[in-house]
Amino acid sequence: MSNAVLCQMNINEKQFKDVEDTINTFSEFLGGDEIIKVSKLIAKKIVDEEVSRYAPNRIGSIKVTGISKNLRIYSNDPVLIFNEYGTGIAGSNKPHPEASLVGWQYMSNPTQNYEMGWRYPKEDGTFGWTRGLPARMGFYTARNRIYESLPIDINIKIKAILDEKHLY
Repeated sequence: MSNAVLCQMNINEKQFKDVEDTINTFSEFLGGDEIIKVSKLIAKKIVDEEVSRYAPNRIGSIKVTGISKNLRIYSNDPVLIFNEYGTGIAGSNKPHPEASLVGWQYMSNPTQNYEMGWRYPKEDGTFGWTRGLPARMGFYTARNRIYESLPIDINIKIKAILDEKHLY
């Protein structure tokens, strides 16, 4: 499976402006590259916190690139993708709010009775039975947290760096 964007970063103009203003404010002290690096580290930490709630051993496959309007969260791990959007009847009962934006389908085989469920291979070589799983939305939740808290988190982190360098 190639890298899949798990959650497009659709943000409102106020969120974008808050992040941009914060980055621009501190860029004169530290330089834009260092601000971007700090922002990415904060964003990755938030994503890892959300995903580790249900897949702690999978966070190594998560990539966070860009920042501000260009922020993207990527993974090629099918377990993370299925957990993000959900599957089967359980997923369709609690769907991901942005599933249709990426073409995600919960009932892809109309001839199969998804109410009954299906078998799947487990890591230990045996088979399990499932009716699917609800969307856990770790990346979606992280995306929203990033844009709510990033300006505040950047301020705190950058002030600490500037204090260390005696620049603030």
